[in-house]
Amino acid sequence: MTAGELARVEVPVDWSEVADVPTAYVNQFVVQLGPPTRGGLPDGIYLLLGSVAPPLILGDNQAIRDASIRRAQDGVKPEVHGRFYFTKERLDELISSLQTIADAYDKVAESDERPPMRVADSSFTAPGRTE
Repeated sequence: MTAGELARVEVPVDWSEVADVPTAYVNQFVVQLGPPTRGGLPDGIYLLLGSVAPPLILGDNQAIRDASIRRAQDGVKPEVHGRFYFTKERLDELISSLQTIADAYDKVAESDERPPMRVADSSFTAPGRTE
């Protein structure tokens, strides 16, 4: 390899601290293309994840309940848990991973056996320069 050429460097990804991060319930999401580049292609994909709790409709009399319903119909703002950017290649990897886990879920749901928990692993390949 000559000086300045890119080399593949395998870098393991350590997910051991994930247990310290709270799990967020997500029931709302937005996916949109990034703005077009000079070449006309979108500059990646944006994914927003959040949640919305059902509005509380409380009150003993109908007028109070109707007012609560009208307020709810004005719309609710989601609690945003994350805003993410993906390249098209990483999006394809995410789609593949999600499809794999969805297929595994369906297989378990269709059977009477419950397999032990298994965590999918990922690794990151970073380009590096050799000097």
